[in-house]
Amino acid sequence: MQERVDALNALAWALRRNAIDRDRSIALSTEAVHLSEDKENFDPPYYDGIVAGMTAQAAVHMYRSSEEFLPLSFKALALAEKHHLTTPMPRLLYLMGVTHTDLGDLPTALNYMVRQQAVSEELDDKEGIALGLWALTALYGRQGDHENGLKSCLKGIEAFRTSGDTYGIVSQLGNLSEAYIEIGDRDNALSAALEALNTYRSSGIVYPRMESNILRQVGQAYINLQQYDKAKPYLEESLALTEKSNDQDEYISVRLTFANLFNTLEQPERAILYANTAIELAAKHNYSLLLYDGHKALSDSYHLLGNYAKALEHYKTFHKLREEVFSTQNSDKLRTLKILHHTQEVQKEAEYYESLYQVEQDHRHKAETLNQVGQILNGSLELDHVLDHMLEQLGSLLDFDRGGVLLLHDMTFEFVAVRGYPEGRSPLHYQIPIDTDDKKSMLAHIAESKRPLILTDLHTNPIWFRIRDLAVPDIWLSIPLIYHDEIIGMLSLARTTNTPYTDDEITLAMTFAAQASAALENARLYTQISQMNEQLEDTVRIRTEDLRVANEKLTELNRTKSDFITITAHELRTPVTILKGYGELLQYDPAIIENERQSLMVSGIVNGSNRMQNVVDRMLLMVKIDSHQLEIDPEPLIAHTLLRDRVDAIEANLNGRSLTFALTDGLMQLPSFEADKNILKTLFNNLLLNAVKYTPDGGSIHIHGNSWTKAPTANPYGYTLPEQVVEIIITDTGIGIDKSALDLIFGKMYQTGEVASHSSGTSKFKGGGSGLGLAIARGIVRAHGGCIWAESEGYDEKKLLGSSFHIVLPLVQEHGE
Repeated sequence: MQERVDALNALAWALRRNAIDRDRSIALSTEAVHLSEDKENFDPPYYDGIVAGMTAQAAVHMYRSSEEFLPLSFKALALAEKHHLTTPMPRLLYLMGVTHTDLGDLPTALNYMVRQQAVSEELDDKEGIALGLWALTALYGRQGDHENGLKSCLKGIEAFRTSGDTYGIVSQLGNLSEAYIEIGDRDNALSAALEALNTYRSSGIVYPRMESNILRQVGQAYINLQQYDKAKPYLEESLALTEKSNDQDEYISVRLTFANLFNTLEQPERAILYANTAIELAAKHNYSLLLYDGHKALSDSYHLLGNYAKALEHYKTFHKLREEVFSTQNSDKLRTLKILHHTQEVQKEAEYYESLYQVEQDHRHKAETLNQVGQILNGSLELDHVLDHMLEQLGSLLDFDRGGVLLLHDMTFEFVAVRGYPEGRSPLHYQIPIDTDDKKSMLAHIAESKRPLILTDLHTNPIWFRIRDLAVPDIWLSIPLIYHDEIIGMLSLARTTNTPYTDDEITLAMTFAAQASAALENARLYTQISQMNEQLEDTVRIRTEDLRVANEKLTELNRTKSDFITITAHELRTPVTILKGYGELLQYDPAIIENERQSLMVSGIVNGSNRMQNVVDRMLLMVKIDSHQLEIDPEPLIAHTLLRDRVDAIEANLNGRSLTFALTDGLMQLPSFEADKNILKTLFNNLLLNAVKYTPDGGSIHIHGNSWTKAPTANPYGYTLPEQVVEIIITDTGIGIDKSALDLIFGKMYQTGEVASHSSGTSKFKGGGSGLGLAIARGIVRAHGGCIWAESEGYDEKKLLGSSFHIVLPLVQEHGE
């Protein structure tokens, strides 16, 4: 009977993929569960069969986007954990990981995926390993980590080949093609798509939807390579196949691909025919995502025809539909997350997974503590400050009686920070040379292996040596400090009671050590740069006659500072991402939602992390501008549309400032111009927020524009203005700008008022900022071959003389070969 149950569940799992077979899959898995629970067949019940059957049912409900999936999955997971089952776990954990990825709960998804891979490898479950790598590919894609996504995808393909799952091979090859597109490797994207098609057709499997999707993918790959004639036959075959199988959403997608192709070929009339048909079908079947894609294609077509009114009409429809779709999707996700946390089925089975929940809570607490520790360690660039905090923060994570931080220099370990040592017997600054010839030397072993070392029975252990007259501890743990695969020191942790270090404690200490190593190296780098700065200043004072040498050293210092800012910004991204991720996760925790004070605190964490992310992005953008590495990707833009979008985004966050925005009719008459849309959003965000900050409540901000085909003879500041330009002027009724500062305000770190009274805020009146906004604005305009300047009658907080910012941009960008 057990073999029959396993066979039923295996077939049910195999049938989950094809829509026409899913009802049968439910029937087979239901029969397997009933047989497993029947006392005449099994006593006690056959729990492996029950969990496997519930997992197959949950997979079908997941494909159907049914809310039954969540309670069923949790019930299966609770049952598996209670009875310590391993065989059904790879599939079940895979489903949980995929679901949390779709919900945007990426930390939880990663947790399930790590567990899934570990269990699959332990069982040598080839299919489980392949499924897990498939899910990891999707997870990395959601994170924007396309390089790791590519690696996971390649491993997944090999795993599916090992397990003999042709469907999985073809699907992963399709994912591989998309991954190559994301990293810009269009040739390999085409190769992967063609391999997927050949594999499918030589396999004998029949999934019309998969075949049409692959054909469309091949066609799109040829379009990306600008081989349009080769793309058409694949798209036509995909269109015919979807029409024959009555697969409406795939049929619409292919028609939209044709529409975009004809727009690319500047054949807008043909594109309109395909897009109109796609829109009619999408509206009929309520395919919202495809509907707004269709209006976007029509907007591009009419733009090519020069019919800007209709282009704008369809663009507005596209924008409205996109917002509605995203709003609906977010609402669905929130509703699903509530089901995830409040489902009665999960509550009824709480006793089954209580222990699992406690373990996950403990892991989460440790992760949050590590995150906080990382922020504290990386919150200072002073080496002494970092060393003072290291052992203190480590003590909040695990227990030790005596601890020390030792740094390695010239094959000698030196105590640079200590904690818990008796007064008067501290080993601070005590140095221990490494004897590489002594094979029993524990320090040599640590330096060579770069792995943790645990010593017990130290009174009789031959490799232990005493430091001065300190009492011998019972247990000693050493954790190497490693940076870029080089050992830079170690943590020395001793316990005077015979309490062994657990595997979890060692893992926690190693994670801490990784954070501490980065903080130490950052502090070392900062110290080196500070020393270089002092030496440079001394050299400039002493050798004033040698100006050329001094200037060369100053240039090198600036380059080093830029490198440091870049490194610092990249190093900040990981803790900021972790902080933001956990903060957003906590926002949906029922306990937090029900506690107004905690909810407010979590919102503060999320808002703070978003602002920190913005600061990091500004730093990186400024470095690109300073190093002349800011590259633009120009496309035709309409000034009124772009500015209207920016104003709408800003107005929603003014929190009662009562400011009035006005876009004059003249903006509608401006010709289209070529510029990088995303970079220009940053430009106008900076300028509009600058106007908001220096305009009192109740004031107004006007945006108007001009254009000319021949530069005027008189222009401010002696700029050489380009021919054929658009000029956009942002005027406010604010406090104005001192005439002596009209050019200084575009410098980096320029601040109005006293720095000591700096008050951050994106929309607060006279709120401060990073001092980079206008410097970035000037850099963006110059990268586009334009110019920017400010005009004001002066600074007066009572008369409110106001100011105007002029942005001049060429209509056409110079394109390289």
